[in-house]
Amino acid sequence: MKSAGLPLLATAIAAASLFCGSATRVLAQQEFTKQMLLIPDFEGPNRGLAKKAADVVRSQMARGSNKREVEIVDQGDVETMLEKSGFNTDSSVMPSVRKTLIQRFRADEYLTGVVDRTKEGQVRIVARLILTRDEHMQQPLPAAIAGNVDAAATQLATSLRAARGQSMPQRRCENALRDGKLDRAMVAAREGIAAYPRSTITRACLLSAMINSGVAADSILSVARQILEVDPVNFRGLEGAALAHDAIGQRERAGEMWSRLVATDSDDVALVQHVVNALMSGGNNKIAEPLISRAAAMHPDSLQLVLLHSRVAYANRSWRAVIKTSEQLLAADSALSSLTVDSTLFLRLATAYKADSQPVKAVSVAARGVAAYPKDPKMYLLYTQLVRAEAEATLPRGLALFPKSAELLVLQAQEAKRAGNSKDALAASAKALELDPMLTHGYLQLAETQAVMGMIDSAYASLKKALAHKEDTALVAQAALSRGNALYKAANVTKSRDDYVRAMPFFMLADTLRPTPQSKFLRGATALSIAQSAASDAPKLKSCDLSKMAEDMLPVAQLGISQGGSIAPDAAKQYLDYIDQLVPIVQSQVKALCKN
Repeated sequence: MKSAGLPLLATAIAAASLFCGSATRVLAQQEFTKQMLLIPDFEGPNRGLAKKAADVVRSQMARGSNKREVEIVDQGDVETMLEKSGFNTDSSVMPSVRKTLIQRFRADEYLTGVVDRTKEGQVRIVARLILTRDEHMQQPLPAAIAGNVDAAATQLATSLRAARGQSMPQRRCENALRDGKLDRAMVAAREGIAAYPRSTITRACLLSAMINSGVAADSILSVARQILEVDPVNFRGLEGAALAHDAIGQRERAGEMWSRLVATDSDDVALVQHVVNALMSGGNNKIAEPLISRAAAMHPDSLQLVLLHSRVAYANRSWRAVIKTSEQLLAADSALSSLTVDSTLFLRLATAYKADSQPVKAVSVAARGVAAYPKDPKMYLLYTQLVRAEAEATLPRGLALFPKSAELLVLQAQEAKRAGNSKDALAASAKALELDPMLTHGYLQLAETQAVMGMIDSAYASLKKALAHKEDTALVAQAALSRGNALYKAANVTKSRDDYVRAMPFFMLADTLRPTPQSKFLRGATALSIAQSAASDAPKLKSCDLSKMAEDMLPVAQLGISQGGSIAPDAAKQYLDYIDQLVPIVQSQVKALCKN
């Protein structure tokens, strides 16, 4: 059964051919070619014990293996070569020396091992079989534990022969995989697993065949987990699990697997690039940045790494890193042709300069980007924002090119407002928010325009919408306080109770979102004006409702003026004294007018 994630997996494997099996370079060998197995001296705190363990394993394998299938590299030949090369044969074999031995003796497989003693004093050997044609193909062997080194080594040799039982099916799987016969590869792999149930090498071949066949991601994940149960640091198992988790949409689990994969060899530049790209594709940008930052620092001449670092830093809004990497890329002008570079390089750098409070450099880079990529709407938008002083020329041209750009419509609204054309500003703001309701400050700008046009209720509704669309509460509070203050001043001229009532919700909103002495004082002063007006009209109109309004507003007035009185102490004292005088009057009104 195929899944939607299958093409993604197959593409990822094809793109990362370095990590997906060395089929094209090593599978040209004939099926039954005899394999050369190198067993260097093992490592361990007791060199004599480690050397003896390796000797016993070599001896056991030489006697107990089918010589037509595998030949053990003679240790005498190894020591002779080491002596001639000036190496100490009594010391452990370093990886670089082991690589030379593999090349010299044309070893197809080699065994690594560590010998130590348990707390109980028994000899323990931990080893793994590795294919030289692809060193990510590794088979850990069960730990051999016995009372003496001979018994432990014999036990290990037995496990090694059992593990090599998967050899022929594994090679058949690789040959079929090379020839594109994926079904046959999977059949051969399952034969190898049946021959050796702990198999990780043959399961890795099965994993590659399944991925390239488009098998469902959950089935691929199952095989990857089987590998990791035997070998938690297995390269193929980790990569397969990471790809499967990404295909299923399990981002956190995928990030964990990619991190475990890169930890197997964090100095491998190609591996770091592969993992960072995979993390970015899967939405794990935060995990990717320290990986690529370290790799780019270790290899400063690699423009590919610098470019990747720039992209990751931009995704994480690490502006200083964006500036550093982007400047480095632009300085290497002649080398950019070898990279996949487009307008996003200029967009990233200009945006980073702007965010880092370097507007002049931002404008300069944006202009350079527009010149290089005149048909890129994002590049043009950023340029227009940065050179707003030239809006008369750039804005109309931008709207003609990109009529559905919400951000350009916002700029049009701002320009119309500056020109005193509130009607056009309102239309442009409304259209912009229709295209993109999440525009930054969009509803704030709309509210301001509505207020200028006398649409007070609509302006208040727009401020509430701004909050619903994740606008900064501090900015909404500031806008509400400013609008309320303007309405309060106008009401002081008209002395209309309705005008004071219209101002009140704005002060309440501001005081709820970001309470300040000013918001509290103005809220209280507005409430006092409403109470005074209502108390004045109530006896004339014999209105219980007006007297109740006055009664309700007086506590609001007293509290707000008391809490915000620090901004105008003298006025606050006068207001509070007046409230003390007004309270009994209003109470009498309520008693007289609200008998029922």
